[in-house]
Amino acid sequence: MPDKTDKARRKELLRTVRENANGKVRDSLPVPAPVLKALFDYLDKQLESSECDDTLRHVRDFTRGNSLSEEAVVRWLEDNGGHC
Repeated sequence: MPDKTDKARRKELLRTVRENANGKVRDSLPVPAPVLKALFDYLDKQLESSECDDTLRHVRDFTRGNSLSEEAVVRWLEDNGGHC
């Protein structure tokens, strides 16, 4: 049975792995996380009143309206399953 030192070491290793994974996700985002959240909130609101037309027109509208890199955001969404 592992002693307290082994348990603490394992717990610290697990925390480090989680932090590294979270950091990689954050680093892969095309815009800061709060901006990405605002985009998703915007999309939710837009799709309440209209159906998805299988385009990223709302994403494009948001990026243009917020002076964001449309290409980077669209590419990231496409790479990560961002569609209807």
